[in-house]
Amino acid sequence: MPKITQAQEYLWKPAMEAYNSCCGGCGSPLDLEYDHIMPRCLGGSDHVSNIQILCHHCNQHKGKVAFPKVSPRSPEMSIPQIIENRKEFVYAVRMWKNTIAS
Repeated sequence: MPKITQAQEYLWKPAMEAYNSCCGGCGSPLDLEYDHIMPRCLGGSDHVSNIQILCHHCNQHKGKVAFPKVSPRSPEMSIPQIIENRKEFVYAVRMWKNTIAS
């Protein structure tokens, strides 16, 4: 897990519970990270309302943009389904980035 602040550490367990211990983007239960919906570099806070759980793959594709909060998913154990969910998430992020860039 990447380096996290004390506030983030305090919220890790509740965030994991809220997201069913899986990525909100694809449902993967592996390689989970803390994500700020509004990145801290853009003025986002460590408040619970600005936190979501994403896997490393989905978090890297989201990057440092204020992408809308994703809804918690059920954990996925099917690799093909995780891959399909990731494709959909990456597509949604790409479309969002194109929208805010224009």
